[in-house]
Amino acid sequence: MFHDRWLARAAAALYLVTWVTSVLALPLYGGSATDSTAGLASRASVLTASVLEVVLALAVVGTSLLLYPLLRPHGPAAAVGYIALRTLEASVILVGVVAVLPAVARPATTASPGLDPAVGAGLHLLHDWTFIVGPGL
Repeated sequence: MFHDRWLARAAAALYLVTWVTSVLALPLYGGSATDSTAGLASRASVLTASVLEVVLALAVVGTSLLLYPLLRPHGPAAAVGYIALRTLEASVILVGVVAVLPAVARPATTASPGLDPAVGAGLHLLHDWTFIVGPGL
């Protein structure tokens, strides 16, 4: 009983982490997912938001893994399916992070990434859609 209660509390804490990181990351991108014409924010802001989204993806998978022992007695196939869907959600979130990173700058430089503005806008749009679709799974 104590073990189940600990798992439930840990999963609840990770759910809180998922909510906080997703809410904090959104404004750091600079209008992402709310205004398709807005450009990305500064390099530091986008990198911070990207780190938050990586934490979000890890917390998403962590919640499913913590809930598995609690869900397994009610349906083993459903418990495994829940892990699979949450892993897919985390994968979509990470695709968005990887897509937006080239739009901000080359690693270890402050120079412009050298991307055509249309390509940067496309990467930004891809990130926006993964931000919308990922949690919707």
